[in-house]
Amino acid sequence: MSDLAAKYENLLSALARLAEGVAQLEPGDDLRRDGVIQRFEFTLELTWKTLKACFEDEGLQNLTSPKSVLREAYAAGMIDDEAQSCHELWHEERFVSPAEARRRKGPAQ
Repeated sequence: MSDLAAKYENLLSALARLAEGVAQLEPGDDLRRDGVIQRFEFTLELTWKTLKACFEDEGLQNLTSPKSVLREAYAAGMIDDEAQSCHELWHEERFVSPAEARRRKGPAQ
């Protein structure tokens, strides 16, 4: 199995696990909500890395960030406005787990 095919299989698995988590989410269950947030972040990370590998397989280089990869995928018609909105949510502080918020802020002063 090629590297791209393996990344794609991992992405499909992550999407299934995310859907499973969302289906089991109940109001007030903060622990499960945090787990779903982690799955979302992981799935989004796999998404842009899989797209990057796809572009590299086609000979397109110099896509070094999630933003550049998702912008290229949007321009190529590979993703739609909904996927672009997911990318924007990724950067919304209110949608990240507490651990991710601390990581983004950096070490405590």
